[in-house]
Amino acid sequence: ASVAAFTGQFKEDFKQLDIFVCNAGIGGSDFSLSLDGIETTFATNHLGHFKMYKDLEDLIVKSAQENGMATVVAVSSAANLDTSEVILDLEKLNDPNNFAVYPYYAFSKLCNILFVQEINSRVGSQNVYANAAHPGVVATNIFTGVQNRVISQFDKLCISFVKALFTLYWTSEDGARTQFYLAAAWPELKSKELKGGYFHPVAEKATPHHFTGNVTLQKGLWEFSEKLLAERGF
Repeated sequence: ASVAAFTGQFKEDFKQLDIFVCNAGIGGSDFSLSLDGIETTFATNHLGHFKMYKDLEDLIVKSAQENGMATVVAVSSAANLDTSEVILDLEKLNDPNNFAVYPYYAFSKLCNILFVQEINSRVGSQNVYANAAHPGVVATNIFTGVQNRVISQFDKLCISFVKALFTLYWTSEDGARTQFYLAAAWPELKSKELKGGYFHPVAEKATPHHFTGNVTLQKGLWEFSEKLLAERGF
């Protein structure tokens, strides 16, 4: 509902959108459902972006037509490579017995890549350049609260490993470099036709999880996301 309120106001104030960056993200939280009844990590890291993009797609395409291009960037993570299962069933997604912190986070980051790939399939021919980026290991508060929850041994191992790397974390400014490149390096993106890709820092094309090569999953996630929104009146 908050996304719908934002996009409604945005479309009243602006008539085009040149750059769209999906940067909201959470990780390490207890199992919970969003106000709309959807597992919170998936809802925040993917579905909110999907809803916002769908509402604003016409402005993005208009910008692409008028300016020669527009860009969409989804901030993913190298965690996408650890995805073991694609969950396109709400009952299973919302099952607390199926939930685990890191696997759900990894899946949500895989969704970011499938999302931009499907955008590319749908509007890439209209000069919309959609890509996903792993920002690097960045010192943010995304895993705040992990210490205070009961987590599985596997989760503890993964989170402990990440925390051990704190001294090697990038600053937020450094972590934004790849996103800035994919958002604003229009001449290079256009000359190299960089669409539907996945990039590691700094601005290097990389190979994501093999699931992302599955067109059926790309379209399946899109249709699942549309269904979730439609069932909630969006």
